[in-house]
Amino acid sequence: MIAHLPSALRRRVVLGVVAALLAGSGALAGAAVGIHHSVWMQVRAERLAVTEPRATATYLGSADSGSGTGITFSLADDEHARLAGGRVVSLWRPEFPVSEVAPDLNEKVEVVVFPGQDRAVLAAELPDAEYAVWQRGVDWVTRVPRASLFFGLLLGIWVGAVRLALGFTPRALPSLLRGRDGVDAVVVDWARLAKPDEALVSVAVGDVTHQWTTRVGSDAPPRLGDTLRMVGRVRDGGWVLAWTDESRLLPTGPLHTPDAEVVRT
Repeated sequence: MIAHLPSALRRRVVLGVVAALLAGSGALAGAAVGIHHSVWMQVRAERLAVTEPRATATYLGSADSGSGTGITFSLADDEHARLAGGRVVSLWRPEFPVSEVAPDLNEKVEVVVFPGQDRAVLAAELPDAEYAVWQRGVDWVTRVPRASLFFGLLLGIWVGAVRLALGFTPRALPSLLRGRDGVDAVVVDWARLAKPDEALVSVAVGDVTHQWTTRVGSDAPPRLGDTLRMVGRVRDGGWVLAWTDESRLLPTGPLHTPDAEVVRT
């Protein structure tokens, strides 16, 4: 398919593939690091809840809610608690809490301290030794909506990367892959749309007229009577690229094929 495109579009297609791979790989790598950290912390906290004793602490809240306590917090969005000996620890909130806990400021809470760290977790949010496997399965099911949001974001990043690199919608790619043979067409009508670089173009392929909305990817738009080289699915509902020696038309909508035939004079 790339061999049928002009050189400028070949570079765009390659750039689009590279941009999509880089954007997707970066997002997946970041997610993998975050998920690995969250899962590891979850497993470790649940194990400590069974093996480590629970300590009583005073909930200090975050930096905003903890103003006036005399404590300077390092991270504004962290929650903190003061242990009985006066030591202040940050509170890690688990991904799968058994119950959502929202303690009041200066309320007494039970925590499990991570050994060797100034970090603890609210004991009420962790499962005990009797927590069943099927309950853990329910926890994972509740993660599905959030996972769907992430993969939706990943898809949005991919579409945006391809769209910026190619200059036309990624929805055109399946048509370009299925319709690899070039078709010559004659421009019979041209109408500007609301956006300055968009136009509704009508072309004749034999005795059939096709129309589609395009973005002009060059300084010079095609003229009436010019012969366009089209690549893609040249049929109703298909997406195509078209160009002359001076013009490039990048699709923003699929082809529409009116019933009327072209009458040449």
